[in-house]
Order: sequence, then C-alpha cells, then structure tokens
Amino acid sequence: MKTDSAPRSHDRTESEIEYLDTIINVSKKIHMWPLENPTKREKIKFDIYIWVNFVYSCLIVCSLMTYVTIHYGNIDGVVDTIDHATVFVSGTFRYMYIYFRGATYIQLVEKLRKNFIRSPLFGTYDVNVLYGDYKKAKRLIMFYNTPIFFWIAQAMILPIVKFTGHVVADSINNSLNITAIPFQPPLYGYFPMDVTHMPGGIAFYLFESYAIVVFAIIYAFVDNFWVMTLMLSLAQFDILKTSVESIGKNIERNKEEGELYLSRLEMNEFDSKLKKCIRHHQFLRQFIRLSDNLLNPNVLVDYFHAIISIAFLMLEVTVTLKLGAWARFAHSFQYLMVSIIHMFIFDWVGQELADKEKALCDAFFGLPWYKYPAKKTEITLAILLCSHPLGISGGRTFRLNLEFFTRTIRMIFSYFTFLLQMRSKGENEIAF
Repeated sequence: MKTDSAPRSHDRTESEIEYLDTIINVSKKIHMWPLENPTKREKIKFDIYIWVNFVYSCLIVCSLMTYVTIHYGNIDGVVDTIDHATVFVSGTFRYMYIYFRGATYIQLVEKLRKNFIRSPLFGTYDVNVLYGDYKKAKRLIMFYNTPIFFWIAQAMILPIVKFTGHVVADSINNSLNITAIPFQPPLYGYFPMDVTHMPGGIAFYLFESYAIVVFAIIYAFVDNFWVMTLMLSLAQFDILKTSVESIGKNIERNKEEGELYLSRLEMNEFDSKLKKCIRHHQFLRQFIRLSDNLLNPNVLVDYFHAIISIAFLMLEVTVTLKLGAWARFAHSFQYLMVSIIHMFIFDWVGQELADKEKALCDAFFGLPWYKYPAKKTEITLAILLCSHPLGISGGRTFRLNLEFFTRTIRMIFSYFTFLLQMRSKGENEIAF
C-alpha cells in the first residue's frame, strides 16, 4: 500500500530520533555523555567523576592481571580472568574516548537533528519497506541487550545465592559461623584480603560489582548509540533512493509515448530535483565520514578484544562443559553470545551501508539521462560518488561487512584450536 510521504514519515522518524535522544539523556544522567556549555563547577564535578572511574578501572585490570600472573600455570583457572581483563581495557578505552572527543560527538548529533530529512524530497513510498531495516536494528539491539542483562544478574546474584545456601545449611546443622562461610566474588582477581570468606569476600564483591555494572552500561550505551545513529543514516539512504526514483517516474508519466527528449520546463524540473538529491547525498557522505572518523578507533580496539575474548570464551565453554561445571558454563556461554552478537551487529550495519549506497547508485543510473542531452554533469557526479561507497572501518585497516565477519570467525577458530592444543599439551606433560 502506497502512502503519502509527509504525515507518517514525520511521525516515524521523529520517534526514532526521540529513541536516540532517550539513550543520550540516560547517558547524561550517569555522566557518560559530554557536557554542553557547562559551568565551571559542573565541569570540575564531571572531570572528577570521569577520572575516578578511570582509576577504578585501572585497579580492576591490575587486580585481574595480578591474579593471572599468580595462577598462570593453571590455564583453566585464568581463562575467564584474561577475558574479563580485556573487556575492562576495551570499556575503559570507550569511556575515555568519549570524554576526549566529546565535542565531535555533540557535533555529530547536531548534524543528525538539523539535516536529516523526515520524508522523501518528492514522490510516495511504502512506509513498511522504508523502515524495515530500522525494525531489524531494534530487534537486534534487544537481542544484544537481553544476554547482557542476564549475565549481569547472574554475576551479581549467584554469589549471594550460594552464600545464603551455606548459611541455611549451617543453620540447620547448628554449625553456623558467618566468617567461615565461603563467599565467591563475581570475577576472579587479586585483593589484599582473604576474599574466599567474610568479610573480605563481601568487600571484594562490592569492589567488583560496581565495575561490572558501570562497564556493562558503557558497552550497552555505546553500542545502542552507534547502531541507532547508523540505522538512521541507512533510513536516509532509503528516503533518498525513493526521491531519486520518483524523478524518473514523474517524467515518464508525463511523457507521450515515442517522445525522446525533455521540454525545457521538464529539464529545469529534472535539474532542480536532481541537485537537491545530490546535495543531500553529499551531506550523507560527510555524515558517514564523520561517524567513521569517530567510530573506527573503537572498532579497532573492540576487534582485538573480540578475537582474544571469543577464543578464550570458547576454551572456557569447552572446559566447563567437559568438567560438568554448569554454573560456569552458563556464565561463559552467555558472555560468548554477547561477544559474538556485538561483533556481528557492526559488521551487519557496515554491509547494509554498502548495499544501500550501491542501490542509490543504481537509482541514479536508472534516471532517463539519455533524454537529458544538455547537462549530464549532475548524474555523472552522482554516479561517481556512489561508485566509491563509504563504510565503517577499524583503524583505517579493514572495512566492516559480513565477509569480514566470516573471516574474523575463522581467525578466532584458529586461535581457539591453538589454545586447545596448548592446554592438551600441558595436560599431557603433567600426566607424564
């Protein structure tokens, strides 16, 4: 069903931007979004909060890596700790990168609010087709956020449940001694107290729990922000493609059969509409270039982290499954799913971006340029722009797309196989 563009498109796009604004407003409340025109007092408070969290993260990483150094001989015991350490390094980089590039983030959002069109420049379109990718993105975000929530809940609740179970069991047996009851921390790390029992276990639990919650929120915020921002730009490519296609359709409807060339009035109308499309396409390319400039350092760090993290998680899942440690297996498997989904999201968006710009190139080429002998410069320029599509890169070294996702998974499997062989070799040497 074809629908007039203005009313529903405006409402739908407004709701999308409001969803992005909600993400930004939540991040402001937890002091993750850069301040806009702050007072001196607000700036000092914000800086203190940022640097306290940075120091806190460094302490967590030091705690985890010290534990790895002490227990490096037992690979089964340090696999998940190495993985958690890389997560905190990656999360800290994200956090501080937003802090140092805050002005550019604000500029990006302002460009989005100011320049994005809310309906096709001309013509009609199918609302359901136009926003199909946006619906997919929302489902993908929910699919990504759900295991994060369960992973946090399990990490926070499981130690308390186990501790409560010990208390109940000891109470039944009339041998209750609170300080002797084991209290397992969420993560394995070094702490200058006895963390296996009360009260050191509680202190370490609180120390790690704050970091887990904060950095899970950081990951969720950054991923949700970028997915929504990029999906809005993909919707813009759909709107622009619809506008370009409508130029040719309107001309063809008004032409008599057998007439080859355009009248001067039609040429002027064609020229005016085409220039509007090219100007908006130039804006979209500038916006994607700015997005890539902000995102590509994060992507590079995330992919180094993902390769290490997923390979170690696969080893952890294999070991826990073999040992029948079902609680650790569930914990590691959830985290493995989060890591794979996180990597897939950005590769999928990068692929969609390339496909949308290629479709736009086909739309420009499909215009009745053969009936437009006077000025072909605009169409040639548009086709040349589309023939070199932009995309999301990682450190300017690789492009995100589904092919790269497949290559990365193969690389991770190779690394996982190497780790599995190293573990088997270590077991054989111990047995010998």
